[in-house]
Amino acid sequence: MSANYITLIPNALQFALAAGGAAGGAFGVIKWFAEFVTKRLDNRAARLDADTRFVIDNLRQDFERVSTRLDKAETHIVELRDKLIECQEKHGKSEAEVARLSAMLQGYGDARDLIQTKNAVEAIKERAGLHTGE
Repeated sequence: MSANYITLIPNALQFALAAGGAAGGAFGVIKWFAEFVTKRLDNRAARLDADTRFVIDNLRQDFERVSTRLDKAETHIVELRDKLIECQEKHGKSEAEVARLSAMLQGYGDARDLIQTKNAVEAIKERAGLHTGE
């Protein structure tokens, strides 16, 4: 019986080698496939990271540009507000001056009317011979 077992060894050895080779090959194929898939996922993740960085950098640049424009606009608004206040003050002073000058002109007009009336009265008195010699 031991002779039968000895003849089985070469057949069993071939089977063991074939099974080991198949298992090793299958492991190698599975390992390669896993590395291929993970490499593709890593490449995809790297592309997504690069795209995300690109978007973030562009948003940051846009934010800085808009922030700079906003700062300039706020400065300009403050300057315009100061100028508006100055113009309102000048306008108020101008209105007061116009009112003062209008009153003065009205006064001159009244004085002129009074003088003309007085001159007319004197002229009438002179014609009538009623000049009192004031």
